[in-house]
Amino acid sequence: SAFRIIKPNLVFGTKVNSAIRFGVIGCGNRGTAVIGSMTQNANASIVAMADLFTDKLQKAEADFNQLNAAKNFAAIKRNNIYKGSKAYMRLLENKDVDAVLISSPAYSHVGFLEAAVAAGKHVYCEKPVATDVEGIRRVMEVGEKINGKQSVAIGFQIRHATAYKEMVTRIQRGD
Repeated sequence: SAFRIIKPNLVFGTKVNSAIRFGVIGCGNRGTAVIGSMTQNANASIVAMADLFTDKLQKAEADFNQLNAAKNFAAIKRNNIYKGSKAYMRLLENKDVDAVLISSPAYSHVGFLEAAVAAGKHVYCEKPVATDVEGIRRVMEVGEKINGKQSVAIGFQIRHATAYKEMVTRIQRGD
C-alpha cells in the first residue's frame, strides 16, 4: 500500500525514469524490513539513508545495496549516507529523494514527519505516528497544510491483510 503514495509514471513520464527514490530515516531492523518489502514489490530504489548509529548504517547499507542491485539500481552513494543527530535534515535536503520512510523510534516520528513534509517529500511513517495528544495534533496540522498536495501514509496497513480481516470477522461473530 505504501507505493500508492505517488504514481511514478505520472511524475516521471517513462518506465525507465519512474522509480520512486527513497530516503530512509532509521536504519534498524524495522526500517530495513519495511524498505525491503517496498523495493521488492514496486519500482523503487533507495538513494539515501540516515541514522544516529554507525553500526546501523553499515549493516543497512549492505542490505539496501543488495536490494537495489536485485532491481538493477545503483548502490547508495557514500555522500548520501548520513550519520548523527542532524542526519535526517541532510537527507531531506537531498534533491534526489522523492519520498521518505520514517522508521525511527516512535518519539521522533512527529518531528521527522513535519520536517519531511516541509521539505516537500512524500512520506511513509511507521506507527505510531505520535506518542501523545500534542503530537497527534501536530500531525493533524501537517495533514491540513498539505491539503492533498503531498502523500503521507502511516503504517497501519496490516489491518487490511486477509488473515487479520478474517480474525476480526470471527471475533465480531463471537467465534
